[in-house]
Amino acid sequence: MKKINFINKPFYWILLAFLGLLLMWNTYSLILTRKLFGVFPVIIQLVLIVLILIKHEYAKIGIKIWSLVFLIIAPGLVLLGIILKLFASSNEEISTNAIIFDGITIIAGILIFSYTNDSIQFEELESNNAHEVSK
Repeated sequence: MKKINFINKPFYWILLAFLGLLLMWNTYSLILTRKLFGVFPVIIQLVLIVLILIKHEYAKIGIKIWSLVFLIIAPGLVLLGIILKLFASSNEEISTNAIIFDGITIIAGILIFSYTNDSIQFEELESNNAHEVSK
């Protein structure tokens, strides 16, 4: 069986803290809005935290997919929509806070994605099965 090994311990703790804060924020938002769709981010973040804590081999791919989809692509599409609104000369007011927040989220996603590649390695665990000697 394979397990992951975090070479960069500060990245391990920062990633767990980041996921924990997002989990708290999404749980708070779920309670306030009472929309069932808000359960999905909470479940995804809980699964990632558990995979990281038990050092499961799928934690690395889970972190990479999560950071790519939810921290890079999704805010990137939001920024693209804002840019299209600017070029369309719409009279809607565009929030600079949203632009800054999405930019920071994309940067965090890129950092998490790249550090995941660099600081997580697989280690092979030997099985404890005793082999019987045949007579």
